[in-house]
Amino acid sequence: MQQKVLKDREMRPYQLLIFLLVAGFVAISITVLVLTFTQTSPAFRYDLVRPSHREPTPAPPTAPPTMGSTVVTTAAPTTAAPTGAPTTGAPTFAPLVITCPADLTVTLGSSLEVTYTGGSPVATGGCSTPVVQYTDTIAGSGIPSIARSPSQPEPNLFLWATQQAAPGPVQGAALSLSPTYVAWTMQGGQVSIVNRTVPGSVIATFSISSLSNVNSQCATPREDSRATLLWDAEANRWLAAQWANTTNTTSLLCLYLSWDANPAGPYEGFAHNFSHFSKSFQLGVWGRTYALTLSEEMMPAQGALCVVDRLAFLDFNYTNDVNATIPGLFCNPALNAVMRPAYGGWSPLHADSERPLAGTGGAEAAGADTAGAVFMRPIDDEYQLMATMTPNTDYIEVEHWYNINWTTQTHGTVRYRNAVADFSQAPGTICGSSCVPTPTGEFLNAQAGSFMPRPTYRRIPAAGGGTQESVVLVLTSHSNDVDISRFYWFELRWRAPTTQQTEPVWILQQQGISTFNDSVHRFLPSTCMDANGTIAIGYSVSNNATVYPGVWATSRLGNDASGMLRSSIMLHEGALGSIISPLDPAWGPAWSMACDPGVGRWFYFTGAVSDLATPRVTHLDRIRVLGEIVERHWRADDYCGNSVNCTQYITSV
Repeated sequence: MQQKVLKDREMRPYQLLIFLLVAGFVAISITVLVLTFTQTSPAFRYDLVRPSHREPTPAPPTAPPTMGSTVVTTAAPTTAAPTGAPTTGAPTFAPLVITCPADLTVTLGSSLEVTYTGGSPVATGGCSTPVVQYTDTIAGSGIPSIARSPSQPEPNLFLWATQQAAPGPVQGAALSLSPTYVAWTMQGGQVSIVNRTVPGSVIATFSISSLSNVNSQCATPREDSRATLLWDAEANRWLAAQWANTTNTTSLLCLYLSWDANPAGPYEGFAHNFSHFSKSFQLGVWGRTYALTLSEEMMPAQGALCVVDRLAFLDFNYTNDVNATIPGLFCNPALNAVMRPAYGGWSPLHADSERPLAGTGGAEAAGADTAGAVFMRPIDDEYQLMATMTPNTDYIEVEHWYNINWTTQTHGTVRYRNAVADFSQAPGTICGSSCVPTPTGEFLNAQAGSFMPRPTYRRIPAAGGGTQESVVLVLTSHSNDVDISRFYWFELRWRAPTTQQTEPVWILQQQGISTFNDSVHRFLPSTCMDANGTIAIGYSVSNNATVYPGVWATSRLGNDASGMLRSSIMLHEGALGSIISPLDPAWGPAWSMACDPGVGRWFYFTGAVSDLATPRVTHLDRIRVLGEIVERHWRADDYCGNSVNCTQYITSV
């Protein structure tokens, strides 16, 4: 027994050795497995850091960099280098290099996103497969807003025409464009025409009152009323309107339709006697309807909202009949009145270049494929309704006519309101409606109380596909000799009926307010949205110190942040020491911004500046809205710790 025990003790060292050998083998195996699963392959690492496109944020540039050169640099990397790559013991290949893509100028093709093209840069050499990635930033510190013509050095704008404005009680420039012509209406209905594609001087002028022998009274226009000129894109004809100088008991509205696309005529004339005179009126083309709005304070009984049978108007037998009446015209009052109607004028929507969509889902008719018309007005409830329940909210009121019957002169109506940011339409206690100061001590009329002409309908691509129907509205606010005058802008979009919302409605999409903390008064705005969703706004400026009345402009792209306006640019500066007549405060009730019908993001604008020789000079300018300039920073990294960078500039226009 004792020998057996001793023998067992002698065997234990061998068992220990075997145990140690087995344990060591297991430990080594586990270590190998750990290293195998934690050492990422270069191909897998590349998949982990493969870049995804990151759209630029709208941080605005003012001084774009010089284009046309790319830079190869070994500066500090713009993004983190790959981690976990070997830094020693790896094979060395050719030096790591990167070939940067050429600088690009791309066109913003829709209202949604900027489309970048040009492919990827090529990186070669280095250790294993280099990792290529990029980041985007906005070049500079501000966004270029308005382009100047390359044919002239800065700061000159591409000037198409200048017209001296004669003194008179009412000034303005109602602007309209066809594919061939730019035409605008001045004091007394004087029309000037410029070729749209050939810059230069005015090629023709005529007076609206000389267009037809419709009525001998139409040959003498009212000098204190606006005249207007519209392009009917679907019919390829021009439509003009003007009040005639008649007795105090009746007022004759003279309406003219061109025979063809030539704005100089010939025209056919029509006339309609109203029981009251309305100095302010607006005219719009809307599907089957020509829509007309009059000042409510003078037309309470007859009605401020009017429609004309457009099809009957276009099908009229042109025989130069004298005293031809306007086909199908009838007017009705709005469904609800306001206590101060002079500061709640209606505006008709105008389809600038395309017919509004008809049918159940379209905006021409309110739920029916019939003739309709859309009217909108601003409501300052504190002033116009004498209500104080909503001190931070005002309204855009919509009256949508549908199922218009021209024979019985009846229609259906949908009326509703959109709540918007609070604005002020109240006049000044002392200065009344003429409260915009000038350095000479005279005051100008900001034409508050209604949307400025012309609220333009636009049909553009929508996010996610389909079609978006929009209208943009602008008005002057806070012109009261206490606050700084400013303009508000609103975009409304059409929403077809749904199960939750049974009525088709225009809803507020976005809104914004111009700057008003720099003592500069901004007033008389006009705007247009093009087919890309780009908006341009032109407006007048003045103050009581150093800013003589001039014209500025601002803009936004369709994919800019909601409510954002870009930095403004001065189009024309008022002359130091200008003459400003105290008898002529109506500075310009119809300065106009219009979209180019053929080229995206080109706009035309009419506005006036003060002058040393005359009360004002009216300019017609062609301007372009630019997109962002993007700095695309490319970087290549290899697994030896090498990094190379380059910068590519991408300009969207």
